[in-house]
Amino acid sequence: MDKAVFLELGHRKGWSDLFHPDGLSVAYRTWEEMTDEDIVDYNIVAIYLEHSQVDLIYFLREKLSYRPVVIIVFLPDEDADSFSDYLAAGADIVRALPDEDEDVRPVINEARKHLEVGDLRLDSVANALKDAVDEVFTTLVQMPVTLTDLQRTELHINGDDHAAVMNVKGELNGFILMELPSAFGATLISRILPVDINDLDRNDVTEALFEFVNMIAGNTKSRLNTFCHAYTLTQPKELDEKNKHEYIGKKCTALHFENDQKSRFTIFYHFA
Repeated sequence: MDKAVFLELGHRKGWSDLFHPDGLSVAYRTWEEMTDEDIVDYNIVAIYLEHSQVDLIYFLREKLSYRPVVIIVFLPDEDADSFSDYLAAGADIVRALPDEDEDVRPVINEARKHLEVGDLRLDSVANALKDAVDEVFTTLVQMPVTLTDLQRTELHINGDDHAAVMNVKGELNGFILMELPSAFGATLISRILPVDINDLDRNDVTEALFEFVNMIAGNTKSRLNTFCHAYTLTQPKELDEKNKHEYIGKKCTALHFENDQKSRFTIFYHFA
């Protein structure tokens, strides 16, 4: 069951009656009543800010770390010009405070959709991986990518795709694996180095893949360590005929991404 907390919205307690049939548990609190432990108990945090408090949203998003929690900010009508500031600070949804109780239903339904990709719910690992991929691709190759699907599946590699894996040991045990087509790997290299794509061979792409999976896994590790999931990573290695039996067929969570040109790649993770 999803759990929502409405902060500084005690004057809208009629909202709770709208969601009981939908399986949403609703609590009303003031900001002063919330502790760090209370905040992380909720999937949806909705807060009404009568006065400009963008810094509060920065603080709230940092406090929630990479938990899959949706932040909704309700503002007075006259603050409509500042919506983008709150989105930049970490809010997922920003709306003017609805005049009618019934008008909040589509906002909460939208929030609940943020917690799902495909047929699965985002968890802390998937959320951290998604943000790590966004950061690595944006900073390293200036290429925005989009998470298109999240699914539970047995690990398999498509055709001649490249795959690199890093084992995970510690509080989390398993592996993180990245798969991509050779042509897309060559494109990534060309974004980093002044080389002709036609001069690249399979070994070049494999080395680049090592760098990407290492950065993504390391970036994810830094996020999850702050989330009390401490673990260590092995060196990346290519998935090949010698070792693939250790991984192929494992039940994994797969995050499927693509860029604006519809080039695709997949991040798999498996934790026992």
